Amino acid sequence: MTYLIVTIIALFLLSHIATASQIEKRYKFPQKISIEQMVDLAYENREDLQAFDYLIKANRYAEKASIGGYLPQIFLSAHSGASSKAEVTQIDTSMEIDLPKEIKQLFPNIKPLQFELPNPESAAAAFVFPRERITMDVSQLVFSMDGPMMQRKIAQQDTYISKTQKHQLENLIRFNTESAYLELKKLILKSLFIKSLKTSSEITFDKNRLRENVGFLNISQWEGAQALFSQEQTDVINYPNDIQQSISRLERETNLPVDLSNISTSLEDIDNIQLKSLAFYQQKALDNRPDLEEQYYRIKQAGYYERNLKYKYVPEIKFFSNVTKSKFTQCGDNLTFWNLGLRVDWVLDGFTNVNLSSKFEQHKTEFILRKRDLELQIVKDVRKIYFLLKSLLNQLKPAESRYKQSVTQLGNKEQQYQIGLAPLFEYDQAKLNTRNNEFSLASLKISIRNNYQRLLFLCGYPIINK
Repeated sequence: MTYLIVTIIALFLLSHIATASQIEKRYKFPQKISIEQMVDLAYENREDLQAFDYLIKANRYAEKASIGGYLPQIFLSAHSGASSKAEVTQIDTSMEIDLPKEIKQLFPNIKPLQFELPNPESAAAAFVFPRERITMDVSQLVFSMDGPMMQRKIAQQDTYISKTQKHQLENLIRFNTESAYLELKKLILKSLFIKSLKTSSEITFDKNRLRENVGFLNISQWEGAQALFSQEQTDVINYPNDIQQSISRLERETNLPVDLSNISTSLEDIDNIQLKSLAFYQQKALDNRPDLEEQYYRIKQAGYYERNLKYKYVPEIKFFSNVTKSKFTQCGDNLTFWNLGLRVDWVLDGFTNVNLSSKFEQHKTEFILRKRDLELQIVKDVRKIYFLLKSLLNQLKPAESRYKQSVTQLGNKEQQYQIGLAPLFEYDQAKLNTRNNEFSLASLKISIRNNYQRLLFLCGYPIINK
């Protein structure tokens, strides 16, 4: 018993070690991951995206199944039974014909006519079901307006719709991953500013407290200094929480564990954004948005449904053939029967299909209106984000100038501090101002990149030649 328990525990530990090694191998990242690599990793690990592959395959099988009606339809049936010859021969083969009532009234003494059928066994055989029988029915569709080809067109639209839905999810995963990645990058770059803010706020608060003690600050000024210190310290205290929330968001979008050391802090890919005209992006959105494409296929599918139901009133023509081989109880011979011909089916259903056709006609109009409304909304959204992006780009040069100016002022203040012409808190304030302008510039660049990715998302991520 002890040996069995030890064996079970050993197998359990080995399985967990193997699982851990597989996870480590699966999540072995390069030292730095770019935003494009992070998106690719999200595509690989999102199971809701992979589920669409199976939906698309299922719809393709439905396409293949729909055209099966044009192939020959074969039906085979076999029957075997038994009957008693003695019971069969007990059939009464005598026949009596009663005379009309008028003749009986004229000749009351006349009797009904009686006959005896010769060879009663042969006569009985005519009433016997076959003891063994094999039947094969073969039919081939020749003409049908609402037949397999129309069903295939309807099934094809389901495949196209599922592809556009997968494309929509891909775009959404890409944008959410990019947005979460850029947000985390901004917070990582904020770390130097947070360190300077912590030091500077503490030094400034101590200086203000000394000034308040000697009466250089009135009550209002002292309360303002306390409020500013409290706000700055709150930003410092909340910074780790902001980092963890941003990490959780990126992990949720990618289904991967995220390490800060894997996030690239380079801003080189952000400095190369050049906008084209508004009309260019609006046209790209109308040409590439997968949700618009989905509405297009829904319109086509509703039209096919409408036509299919109307075509049901057109006669359907089939070629049919039947072969039956039977063995009867009273005769040992195998008898074969066959027939073939054309069959025409014409169904009048009390206007059921007329009403169903009208239903899909209304659905078609619904999808057309939804598509038009979506087009108008897309044009407005692209216009809004385009001018926001232009506004952010216009802020870039002033932000760069402020940062360069603060760097120059920091150098001057550092020289003054070293020779005793400036106190420590002024030097720390200059460092804080430089860090603040540096982070503001980086934050602006990241915001520009994030909104540019949003613009591409609204355009369906088109291929744009520079």
